[in-house]
Amino acid sequence: RSAAVAEGGPTGPLGRLAALARGALAEMSSRTAEATDSLQARWLFLAATFRFCAGFAILVWLPSAMVARFPEDVARFAVLNSMIKAFAGGFSSLLGGVISDKLHARGLGKGAGAAFCAAASLLAVPVWWPVLAAGFSFETCMCFLLAEYLVAESWLGPALSTLQGAVPPERRGAAQGVFSSLTALGNLLPTVLGFLPAEHLAAGLQASVALCYVASGLCFARAAAAASSAPPASAASPSGGAAYEALGPTSRCNEKPWTTLLDRRRVLLCFASPPVWLSRIGAFGV
Repeated sequence: RSAAVAEGGPTGPLGRLAALARGALAEMSSRTAEATDSLQARWLFLAATFRFCAGFAILVWLPSAMVARFPEDVARFAVLNSMIKAFAGGFSSLLGGVISDKLHARGLGKGAGAAFCAAASLLAVPVWWPVLAAGFSFETCMCFLLAEYLVAESWLGPALSTLQGAVPPERRGAAQGVFSSLTALGNLLPTVLGFLPAEHLAAGLQASVALCYVASGLCFARAAAAASSAPPASAASPSGGAAYEALGPTSRCNEKPWTTLLDRRRVLLCFASPPVWLSRIGAFGV
């Protein structure tokens, strides 16, 4: 029993493992907070949340709304909807990435990509609304759906490119993780729409998606405006070797154990500073 207690104690293997896990979670929380510290990044995250809500709502509920309106065209809708998503959506996404590269190559500034996303989101509203509007034929509605995918789905590449430029290089992975996790929030709108009566589903989907497009467009516009006043990502925080060399040997050794052991130079610096590594040995009870 005493051996089991020793293993689970603060100096036992399980205790050290728990301490490392707590430290890793704290480090992850810290890096995530730093990745969202930029005002431009926060506007981009909010805009992306609205875009994910709109996209997931269309993905989940558009088939039900279209079947209710055109019950005799179910088979044609299934084929055309799949083709539009695959080809028009894919082409629009690739085109958005190419446009993002062109904007950066022309030196139009860090806000150019966000401004493009704002324009795409706002222009998507007038081509989305007729998809579920009354008085149009099935063929007309599908043409508007094709136009909506061509316009709306071009946002992802420029948004990601702008996000990478809005955070320091050493925090871009954390920022990408936050961006990807926003897809979970994108399920909020489809969930809310699921509580609507069947006769109000089409109108609710039409209005909510349009509102999300407008909201995301405004947030992207704010992100573009914030880019002009934001410091360069590389200047906002020292990165890599510059930040490392700016630290003295003692500060380097005070880093987290799992990051210290990843760099042999840091380990050598620890052992090059006797008072520091002697205190480390004492701290581990050796």
